[in-house]
Amino acid sequence: MFDQNNPDDLVLFRDEVTLDPITMGYSALPSTDTKKLLNHINDEAENVELPKPTAGAIFSHEVLMQTCEFKGTQNEQGPWVQALLQEFGDVAQYEAKYRATCGADALAALDALIYPLSRAEVLFGKGTVLSDNDWHASRDYTGDQ
Repeated sequence: MFDQNNPDDLVLFRDEVTLDPITMGYSALPSTDTKKLLNHINDEAENVELPKPTAGAIFSHEVLMQTCEFKGTQNEQGPWVQALLQEFGDVAQYEAKYRATCGADALAALDALIYPLSRAEVLFGKGTVLSDNDWHASRDYTGDQ
């Protein structure tokens, strides 16, 4: 978790925004609009890091079995998922396709098991939500680092 009393956290947050090491696009945001900056860094959908960072379970046969439910009434993706279940070894590379084809209930169950991380969470730990005060403390920090 981000700690305003930790100089390393202050410098890391400030450098994240000013240096933009993974090209999150902070410089395209209005410099006076802290709300947009915080929405950008706190929203997992805005995280441009690839592969998308997650916490929790890794997409596997077990996760597939726990979450499987198809979109639509025809279960059009049934044969694909059955083939995936029979695939040997690691199936993590199929997570994006599964997310695109599964139903809303399956997606909610999947997100409960595999939690996508925001950039703030990547930097400071799962559950971190950076605030106005955090940004102002980091931006204005003048300590040596």
